[in-house]
Amino acid sequence: NMDVYDEIMSLNGFNSDIELWDISVPEEPMFLSRIDNLGYRYASWYGDYVYAIGGENNILYVIDIIDPENPEILSEYDGFDYGYGLDAGLGRVYVTDGDNGVIVLDVSNPGRIEFEANIQTREWATDCTIDGTLLYICDASGGMQITDISEDGIYEEMGWLNTPGRVMTIAVENGICYIADYYDLTIGYYGEYNSIPIESGKLPSAYTLHSAFPNPFNGATRFSYSLALQSDVQITISDYLGREVHNNRQVFEAGKQSVSWDGSALPSGVYMLDFSVMKPNSYERVF
Repeated sequence: NMDVYDEIMSLNGFNSDIELWDISVPEEPMFLSRIDNLGYRYASWYGDYVYAIGGENNILYVIDIIDPENPEILSEYDGFDYGYGLDAGLGRVYVTDGDNGVIVLDVSNPGRIEFEANIQTREWATDCTIDGTLLYICDASGGMQITDISEDGIYEEMGWLNTPGRVMTIAVENGICYIADYYDLTIGYYGEYNSIPIESGKLPSAYTLHSAFPNPFNGATRFSYSLALQSDVQITISDYLGREVHNNRQVFEAGKQSVSWDGSALPSGVYMLDFSVMKPNSYERVF
């Protein structure tokens, strides 16, 4: 894990120390100090403080680095289950906590961390990053959630982007989103609230049906697919006896798309997905 603020870089491996480096002269980085090993996994820098998650109990530490050669731990917080990732802003730290969504912590007083709110996500929050007044959240269900954080205590979802795989990490700079999942790197631009047009360097060259996620599933699952051109897509789901339980036909733009299907009202069993784009057909067995 690495973060840079001003001309200082914080650097740590998984379950390791945090090192602080002066990179004012990039050709000659200079080691400043090491923060003792408390099993740090993730860290984020804002202002005069590093916020780090570590330890067997997933503890958040606030570390004073006003003097980067003599860092000091000021406070701790252990009120979350996983602590997969985090980012820090003015007086707030946002911790992705799996199926608990994003935990918002008030760190305006660095010596005392207080719980403020919980931002719900669709399935499993894995990482997040702040850009301006927006929080971009990785969701392992196959997408990125964009939430307005401009007003403390009020967190409104402003957009959602489907991705072909499970989003693991995001980098954002001036609205340009670099989204890494198990399949590829997606580059998008969030220019308008409620929508996120995707600028792809290269459109798919073929029609492809990707694996459903999750599979097996309990209740709902998501189907992802790639379209070489704007296409009339028909999705039909049938049970193992061939009886149709779902049918949807819709025109989609070229690129990578996905749809969700809620089968919670149906009995457990084996279901077949028939994915048709004009012709020929593609099939995937879904459980």
